[in-house]
Amino acid sequence: MKPVPEWATKQYPNIEIPVQINKLNIQGDSSDYHVLWNAAQKIKGVDGLILEIGVRLGMGTFTIMNSCLANDDKHRRYFGIDCYGDIRKQYSNKLKIHAKYNLMAFAAMNEQDFTLLEMEDFEFFNRFADGIPIYERKIWETNQYTPEDYEWKDIVNKYALVHIDGPHRMQDVIDESEFFLPRIPVGGVVIYDDIDKYKKKYNHDEYEPTILEQGFEMIEKCGSKVSYVRVKEHD
Repeated sequence: MKPVPEWATKQYPNIEIPVQINKLNIQGDSSDYHVLWNAAQKIKGVDGLILEIGVRLGMGTFTIMNSCLANDDKHRRYFGIDCYGDIRKQYSNKLKIHAKYNLMAFAAMNEQDFTLLEMEDFEFFNRFADGIPIYERKIWETNQYTPEDYEWKDIVNKYALVHIDGPHRMQDVIDESEFFLPRIPVGGVVIYDDIDKYKKKYNHDEYEPTILEQGFEMIEKCGSKVSYVRVKEHD
């Protein structure tokens, strides 16, 4: 057995560990990231979470987060959903760990909050149909609280921005849309990805009228991505 370190024998140990942070290396495997950037510029003042389905290397969330920061749209809560298992030949534990490290480190450096949920989309739907519990003080930059500031738990079931880039089968995209679109408020946006790649199993042009009928208008369409903003309340 290894000997017990001295600090483990003390009450209230306080350990300082000098670290040299590795250079962040956030990559993208798609194109037209400006569509994400422009969509994120639209949501300042819109209440709700920011969520990406299909995080993979992290460039999508990184682009959205950077756009919000550039627009002085701070103190957002970012979530990623990815089980890192659907593209088996390309995914690995190492890829997942690096993507998670890069995004969480970048978020922390900029005082943002990012959470990666390692699950499939339907698992998310089942677990968070009534919203995601958020534990957060009402004020950020002081420890001087009023009694109201201790009301720090919210169940949030609205999404200011959703980036749908997970499974690209027609039924998967329909299921994701049916879950998220009603939860996007007026002014919120949704982005669909890889609309030009998987025509045989997902034809976005066929599904687009359903999106528009639910109170959305197109913002921008370019190459692999298309974005929409809600302009009318959901019926």
